[in-house]
Amino acid sequence: MNVYAHLFTTGMSYVGALGLALAYFVPSSSSASTTAATTSSKKDQQGLKVGPLCAAVTWASVRYTVPDDDVAFALVAIAYALGAYTHQLELTKLQGVGLVVGGMLGQEAAHYFAQEATYFGAYVGEAADAGGASAWVKAAGTLALHNVWLLAFEVRAAVNALTSALVPTAAA
Repeated sequence: MNVYAHLFTTGMSYVGALGLALAYFVPSSSSASTTAATTSSKKDQQGLKVGPLCAAVTWASVRYTVPDDDVAFALVAIAYALGAYTHQLELTKLQGVGLVVGGMLGQEAAHYFAQEATYFGAYVGEAADAGGASAWVKAAGTLALHNVWLLAFEVRAAVNALTSALVPTAAA
């Protein structure tokens, strides 16, 4: 169950992070100087570009870093879907931050209920105990690495869990 909670909360954080990036770098389609038809057309055209852009960036980052081709392809498809979906949402910056924070807190809760070490309990606790800037930099680096690899591990775990649930075991 923890795997599925992580898939949801990681997706939530990715939508928030992408929503933040879009809020900063892509002009809003709801500007006052355009008509409703033009606005809709521009939004659709930009949405067609955001999905493939997310897929391309994901492919470039996972092609040689994720050893399983099936997971790498799944990640590209997920990135495409999340990119297109996020663009359609037109999140504000505050909503993007809320989704990122909500996703992180959701992951903490998933770890807690699965009786696993939480990020804040383990890494941040160690940094607080160690003190000093280098301990906090290490904790931030661990968080970044955790988030880069997290979705790939979650997809692999979900594929394994679904495979074991759907494929009957051979009788001994």
